[in-house]
Amino acid sequence: MKKLMIVDDHHIVREGIKGLIEKHSNYIITHTISSIGEMFLILESSMPDLLLLDLKLADGDGIT
Repeated sequence: MKKLMIVDDHHIVREGIKGLIEKHSNYIITHTISSIGEMFLILESSMPDLLLLDLKLADGDGIT
C-alpha cells in the first residue's frame, strides 16, 4: 500500500477526496491537512509516497 497525504483548505474537499480514494484505490491516507505550514511540520517526520496538494491555500500555494 502506498501512503498519500491530502492538503486542501476546504474540509469538505479533503473528506470527499479521502472517501473516494479509500474506497477505490490501494492508497492509505496518512494525513488530511489544511495549510502549507502544517504540511511542512508533518513532512519532517512522515514522508508520503504521493502528495495531493491544492494550488491555492491561505498561507501559500502548491506551486512554490
